[in-house]
Order: sequence, then structure tokens, then C-alpha cells
Amino acid sequence: PLANLLEGLQKSSEETLRHSVAVGFVAPMIARKMNWTRKETLEKLSLGGLLHDIGEKELRPETKSKPRAEWTFEEVKEYESHPYRGMMILASLKNIPEDIIAMVYEHHENSMGQGFPRKLWDSKVHPLARVVAVANTFCELILASNLNPVPLSPEDAVNHIEKLMGQPFNKEAFNALKKLIHDGLPHKKIA
Repeated sequence: PLANLLEGLQKSSEETLRHSVAVGFVAPMIARKMNWTRKETLEKLSLGGLLHDIGEKELRPETKSKPRAEWTFEEVKEYESHPYRGMMILASLKNIPEDIIAMVYEHHENSMGQGFPRKLWDSKVHPLARVVAVANTFCELILASNLNPVPLSPEDAVNHIEKLMGQPFNKEAFNALKKLIHDGLPHKKIA
């Protein structure tokens, strides 16, 4: 079943696959900055990050190919249904941990209750989903895509989340992302 899910991501779009891999990479790095060290937790975050947009495979290609500013009300509602669609896809499979399903369903929620699909406040969002939500937005900002033709640097993305978006995410997870960027992403140390 996991191979089918990954194939579904790839069929969704190259952008979705690239973004999903990035979130699956960044989410556990944020968690490590939060001093989360349990191997099982980090693995769940990686898999939850990888699968968080699996529901997008059910969206119409013409919706995903248009710039977000040009979406109709119906297209916005269709897009906002992808967390629920992803949750339903995963819930229909055997042996998918509830933590993974929660990350997929809640990755667009935020601490101020202004996210979607359920407008949950921070205390109601699954702890792992809080981390994936921050990683998701960060990766949206730093990767070029149809919806984001001009990507930001990691530092500018953190500033954008904090200053322009009003830092709507779990404070502990966001502060861990800031520390991760301040300390330098691993690729900077390798180069």
C-alpha cells in the first residue's frame, strides 16, 4: 500500500512530490530541535510529512495548475478538501498509524484556529501535526512551484512566517524551525 501511495503522489504532480519529500525531511529536523529523539516519533514525522498532501491526488489538474489568486470559490473549497481526502485515503488502508492519519488531516490547521479543514486551536491539533504544519508552510515558501513562482531563502521564509503571517503556528515548533535555520541546515555544513 505504501508504494501505491508514493506512486499516487508522483502522479499528482512533480511539484507535489518534491514538496512532500521536503516536508518529510524538514519535519523530523524541526522535531530534533525540539529535543524529540524517539526514533519511532521521528520516523512517523518523516512518513507523515511525506504523505501529508496525498489527498491532492484527487484534485482536478486544472485547479492545481492555476495560480492561487485565480482560483474560484469552488476551487478554493476543492483545495481545502485535500486534508480530509488524504485522511480518508489513509483510513481506508490497514496498519496506518493514527498519528500519520492525524498529520495528514491536520497539516493546514494553525494555533489561532484559522486553518482548515476544522479550524482547530493549537491545543486541539495533534502534536505531530503541529510540526508538519510548520514544515509544510516553510517548504511551500522555499520551493518554487506554480503557487509560489519566486521562492524565498530559508531565512526570508522564517521572517515571512513570523512577520507577514503573524506566526500562526505552534510556538515551540516555530521556534525550533527558527533555531534550525539559525544554526544552519545540514546541507550548508556539508558543502
